[in-house]
Amino acid sequence: MEFNLNIDHLIALVEFVIPFLLGSLLFFTIIIAPTIFSTLDAKNSRNIIRNIFPKLYTWSIIFSFISFILVFLIFNINLWSIFSFLILILYIISRQILMPKINSLSDRNEQKRFAQYHSLSVTIFIIQVILLLTVYVNV
Repeated sequence: MEFNLNIDHLIALVEFVIPFLLGSLLFFTIIIAPTIFSTLDAKNSRNIIRNIFPKLYTWSIIFSFISFILVFLIFNINLWSIFSFLILILYIISRQILMPKINSLSDRNEQKRFAQYHSLSVTIFIIQVILLLTVYVNV
């Protein structure tokens, strides 16, 4: 049995992976997080969010990596592969740097700095969604 991936197969995979990632992120943002904050007290909300976010970011890193590889295989180095790589790097930065910093600031009750870092995290998330949509539309 021969296994042969052509450009059409790679594009089909990208057309699955990117919406799958976007759907996961939007489901969490629109359904899961608000439900957690509206049904649990602050302590339990914090505990569950702190357990889910590392997994969500790891999930996002994995699917961003897959997306980057596929887009790179299709286009080599061009704007879409650069965007895909940027999405991946931003997830790594968010998971490894921003998330621990945000948690630390929250634990120390540094509300102003917490709000700044959280806003930065949300801004990065929005940029990633826009970049994901841009790549998807152009593949």
